[in-house]
Amino acid sequence: MRHNRADSADKLAEAKREVKLEITEQGGEVKLKQEYHRNYHGDDEGYRVEFDYQIQVPAGTALSLENFNSEVAVKGTGGDFNIHAFNGHIDVDDVTGAGSVDTFNGPVNIGFHRNPERDLKVKTFNGSVDVYFQHGLNAELNYKTFNGGVFSDFEMAAVGSKAGEDGHGTKYVYHSGRSGSGRIGQGGPTLAFEGFNGAIRLHEAKP
Repeated sequence: MRHNRADSADKLAEAKREVKLEITEQGGEVKLKQEYHRNYHGDDEGYRVEFDYQIQVPAGTALSLENFNSEVAVKGTGGDFNIHAFNGHIDVDDVTGAGSVDTFNGPVNIGFHRNPERDLKVKTFNGSVDVYFQHGLNAELNYKTFNGGVFSDFEMAAVGSKAGEDGHGTKYVYHSGRSGSGRIGQGGPTLAFEGFNGAIRLHEAKP
C-alpha cells in the first residue's frame, strides 16, 4: 500500500509523478524497488511517500529483503532468507530455512518451526536478539557481544561462565564483553550471533 503526504495538491501530483514502485520479473526472480526519478529529500520536497508491503509467496521462496525505516516481518516460509534493515524491528516467525538477518537499531526475533539445517547469521547493534529453536537442537555456536550477555536454554560445551538463571528463565549465561564458541548437542550448522547493546537469547520453544 502506498501512502502520500503533501503540502499541496501540486506537491501531491509531483509525488505521484516522481516516486514510483518498480516491479520486475526475470528467470523466476521478482524484484520490488522504490524508484525516485530525481534527487529526493523526503519532507524537504514538500511531500513524503511511504510504501507498506504485504506480499504472499510460495512457502519455498528464497527471500532477499532490505528496508530502512520500518518493521520487517516474515512468517511461514521454508526458503533461505537474507533480511537487512537499518531502523526497525525484524520479526521472522514459523520458518524452516536459514540465512542472515541484520539491523542497526531494533530488536530481532526469529522463531523456527524446524531447526535450521544450514548456517544462520544474526547481527544487531542496538537491540536484543531472541531466537526460538525446537527441542533437540544440534549446532555449532559462535557469539560476540559487548553490552548484554548471551543466554541459552540449551546446554552447551563452551568457553564462558555459567551464572545461573536470568529473568527469562534461561539456564546458561555467558558474560557480555566477550566472544566465544561452543557446541550444542551433537553439533551441526553454524549459528553466529553478534550484538553490541542488548542481550542474545537462545530459547527452546515450548511444545
